[in-house]
Amino acid sequence: MRRGSLRAQIARAIADHEPGRYKELAEQTSSSPGESAALLRQLFYGLMDIPQPEKHPALLDPLPVPPYEPARRTAPVRVLTGAVGAHPPEVTVVRHAVVGDGPDPSEESAGHVDSAHTVVDEETRDTGRLRIADVVVRYAAEDDPRVGPPRAWTSEALAPYPYCGLVAYVDGPDRCVVRTRAGDLVRLSAAAGPDGRPDLCDPAAYASALYAWVASGRRPDRAVPRITVGTGATAHRVTVEPLAP
Repeated sequence: MRRGSLRAQIARAIADHEPGRYKELAEQTSSSPGESAALLRQLFYGLMDIPQPEKHPALLDPLPVPPYEPARRTAPVRVLTGAVGAHPPEVTVVRHAVVGDGPDPSEESAGHVDSAHTVVDEETRDTGRLRIADVVVRYAAEDDPRVGPPRAWTSEALAPYPYCGLVAYVDGPDRCVVRTRAGDLVRLSAAAGPDGRPDLCDPAAYASALYAWVASGRRPDRAVPRITVGTGATAHRVTVEPLAP
């Protein structure tokens, strides 16, 4: 049923998801799972009317894993943050793409908003937004010689954007390096879950949470080893590692 905002529909779809909902349909995909190589060879050799090779099993090359190519999103984003707490450190983040001269999401939000800021990708087509960005982000590999390493880019990126309070170099799907206007340099990384895998979320959301944390009068230091970033109904645990400037 299509009711409410797109965000509410997605949240409802996640909450109502049943892993086994289409189990019976999935089982009908093949009547002989794992046996296609032997069955196909038997069919083809039968059509040619010649015996199958006895010493060679019927095998198929596995399908390769598709390359990891994350989508590039360069549209400016208006970020609403709330529930900034210190015990334990946590920040909720809600992000809205900036489209034209539409209304500010912070003026229409139904929830509690402590602060709002604008995040702009350095490669955005809307370059005029960079002049007023609160947070500027760059997505690149850590060893990208064109812009990296992160320590160098973050030290240089603050100068062209005088109103920017924080810059973030996203160098992986689960991490980024950020530098504040006060000079603090930290790495934010997704903490591992019980299964050992990182709890993935766009690292730019981590940077937004840290920006809200700093804007509330705090500083990232070794006394804050971890911060919880809330997105929708999910709480992401993010480690905060201070680096030498």
